[in-house]
Amino acid sequence: MHRLALLCGVVGLSLVACSSGPDRTELTKEGISIVTLKSWGQTRQRGTTVFRDPKSRATIALRAVPFDGPEVGQRDLDRVIASTELVLKRLPGAKMTRASSLPREDVQARVFELSFVPKGKRKRYERRHAVLIGDNAIYHVWLTAPKGQLKARAKVFDQVVDSLREEV
Repeated sequence: MHRLALLCGVVGLSLVACSSGPDRTELTKEGISIVTLKSWGQTRQRGTTVFRDPKSRATIALRAVPFDGPEVGQRDLDRVIASTELVLKRLPGAKMTRASSLPREDVQARVFELSFVPKGKRKRYERRHAVLIGDNAIYHVWLTAPKGQLKARAKVFDQVVDSLREEV
């Protein structure tokens, strides 16, 4: 089994995706597969796969950052966690509401939840961000939604994070 470390926080126009089973979608650009998000639109923007909920303005984004070097140690994992938290806290008007471990037996996990006001917008948005450190890359997964809509989409986000697998 591949070793993954999970941390949570924020993550499009041609996408190469194929079915990896009846309920899985393979994202070949990221080298992963996830649970299939039925009815969510799918695009690729700036090296990130973005899923859009047709019933709201919520998005779930996934990005892979390949490793530059051999084995990743605990010190490197700690740096990724700290760097992710710093970047999230620097979003416009950011208010961190939670940073905690994510219960998952096969990985180290960290979840960040915050609200912020996106550049060019007036209304507050909420974000939940996960970072997974695998054998080949660091994976960022994040859910963003207008304030008050995040909780309704959190279950789908959790399913994506729980189902993420490296496909090597």
